[in-house]
Amino acid sequence: MRFFQGWPRITDKKLVEQVGRGQRLPLARQACLTTTLCGSNDITEVTDEIESALEVLALPKHSFIKLPESESRVLFNDLVVTFVEGGDRKWWWEAFKQGPVCTISGFSKPYELLVSLVPDVDEKLWFIVEDNYSDHYPIYEGDVRLITSVIEECFAFEYYLVPKNKEWLLCENHHNVLLGVGERIINKELFKSAT
Repeated sequence: MRFFQGWPRITDKKLVEQVGRGQRLPLARQACLTTTLCGSNDITEVTDEIESALEVLALPKHSFIKLPESESRVLFNDLVVTFVEGGDRKWWWEAFKQGPVCTISGFSKPYELLVSLVPDVDEKLWFIVEDNYSDHYPIYEGDVRLITSVIEECFAFEYYLVPKNKEWLLCENHHNVLLGVGERIINKELFKSAT
């Protein structure tokens, strides 16, 4: 289970057990509960969490990479122009340019559906992660199976998956809703059955 960026983390074992039973912070993921519950000003950034996940997963360095800052910034701006109506905003999914937008909801771990939705599971994708502490979202590159593994090891954060040809976009927002734009995505059976 996962919780969203900025939510407090828990180390107390009794409290972790309660969270695991859904009594508090029902999206908390026990494996990611590392700081104290109250009074902590040490909020982990998304990039730090992803780096920790990469260490846990022991992935080969070349299989999942973070784009250099300069390249990431240029690509971020290009993706905003391509997908977001009205320019940069915190939540891209509120104003996608390309329509229609299809959604899937009602899943506690929607990221587990990504492998079923991405047209080519071996294709290297851009993995754009929302980070409240950066002036643009960091961008990683990897295939959907690795991206899903990384997401599973992290607290919840909003993210976007985009192929290098920019034909489609998948997003998981903070409501645990998967959103998809682009013909190759919205024609997937999962999206068709969700509408």
